[in-house]
Parts: sequence; structure tokens; C-alpha cells
Amino acid sequence: YDMNQNWDLVTTSIYNGMGWTPSSQADYTFNPDNTLAEIRTDNYNILTSSFDYQSKNTYSYTMGVLTGLNAFTYDGMAFVNDYRATFTNTAFDEPEHALYEDYNGMDWQNWLQINYTYFDEFLFTYEEQRWDDTLMPPAWVNSGFTYIYYTTIDGQMVMNEILGQAWDPDEANGGANPFYYDSYKLVYQLSSLLDTEDQDIEKGLAYPNPFKDHITFTLPQALASEGQLSLYNHLGKMVSEAVLKSGTKSISLSNGHLANGMYFAKISSDTYNQTIKIIKE
Repeated sequence: YDMNQNWDLVTTSIYNGMGWTPSSQADYTFNPDNTLAEIRTDNYNILTSSFDYQSKNTYSYTMGVLTGLNAFTYDGMAFVNDYRATFTNTAFDEPEHALYEDYNGMDWQNWLQINYTYFDEFLFTYEEQRWDDTLMPPAWVNSGFTYIYYTTIDGQMVMNEILGQAWDPDEANGGANPFYYDSYKLVYQLSSLLDTEDQDIEKGLAYPNPFKDHITFTLPQALASEGQLSLYNHLGKMVSEAVLKSGTKSISLSNGHLANGMYFAKISSDTYNQTIKIIKE
């Protein structure tokens, strides 16, 4: 562990019933600007009581922003190409598109691509497609879709749920009705991060929530300047907006026309910024 608070060497051990035995280790190397340059993974060899090379990843950057990685495996004599990835980034330096290619021993070929969407610089969804070279002609086919959900804690967006979906090509019906279906869900319990006052504020921001036709937002304090209320659907597309006058403390909306589902209401001004997750039933 170095003085810049970056991991230098991490060793993983397993318990064999009598004591701890090393299993693997990861050796980290950093660039002068503190960006990650390389991770080398070694497996523990019980016969020789030493670590043997297994794989390594190297990382490349443009102006300090990650733009690519190369993965190698050790063939007993040298590190050889395994796969690589190139990243296209957004204006705020987050990945927007990632292309993964694997090495077949002679050249690089398509393997996986991921498209990312954001909501106010927060990762919102990402969709995976895999390359199918059995098709004529070869093409990208859907693989998975992931939603990232957030809640607000003391005015800050905090991730609290991940929903993963898998693609069903409907092969039994000749591909006539392909669709995504829920595959897994991770829910993070964040209540321990809130004190009593914060919980009261969080509950009072939107009522009722979920809502059917009408919803009211109550702010912790009146807006000190003119602001704006923007409503986004689950894909991050704005579906309505309204100007808020200085001194606004409560906003009531009639949204019976909206389709059922999850929305994000963003209330912002020069001195206030809050995003609230709401559910339309």
C-alpha cells in the first residue's frame, strides 16, 4: 500500500481447516499521474510454494481519461494477447461506448460491445450486445440490459438498486417476439446512512409516492431564486418542465396522463439542487 493510497500488492488466502494458504495475488502499478497502469495476477503454486504468472491487464489513457485496456494471459513462457477494449467517453469523461475484441491467435475479432446512458452524469443504463459470427452475415445481437436506480440522501444521488435483464430471442417462435426479461436484482439498504432528520426530509419530498394522478413536492426550504422542475422518464428523456418562482416551497402536479413507471423529478435553482425518484401507478 503506497503513500498515495493506491493498492500496491493484494494477496488472497483460503482457509484449509488448519491455517491460511495463499491463493493468488494482484500486483498494481501506477503512472506518475496516479492513474492505474497495470494489474498483474499471479496464482500460488503449492508444489513450489511460490507465485506463478497467470495474467495481466494494461491500461491506456488520453489526457488522463481511460480509453483502452489490453488483457494478456501467461502461456508458460510469455504474456500473450487475450482480449482488448477501447472506450469512447462522454463530455464528462465517463465511458459512453465500449468495444471488446478477443484474439484468436492470428487477429482481433469482435466479441462484446456496451452502450452506456447517463442522467446528470450518473450511470443510468447500459446495454450489452455480443457478436454472433454464426449469422449470415455476422452481426451484433442483444445480450443484456441493466438499470441503475438512485435515491436521494441529504440532497445527494446515491445508488440503491441494480436491475439486470436478459435477452430472449424467442428462438422457439422463429424470433417473432424477442424481448428482455428480468434476470436479477441487487438492492442496497441505505437507511443506516440517514439520521432521523434526513429520513423526515426524504419522506416529505414527494407525496403520495407512488402516485396515481396528483403528486406534491415539499422542499426543505423555500427557493431563494427562480428555479426549474424537470421530469424525466426511466430512460432519462425529459417529459415535462416548469419554471418555479422565487419563494416556492411546495409544488403540486397533475400527471394522470403519464404512463405507469418510474420517473425522476429534478428541482434546481442557483442555490438548490435535488433529484427525486417517483413512481406512477
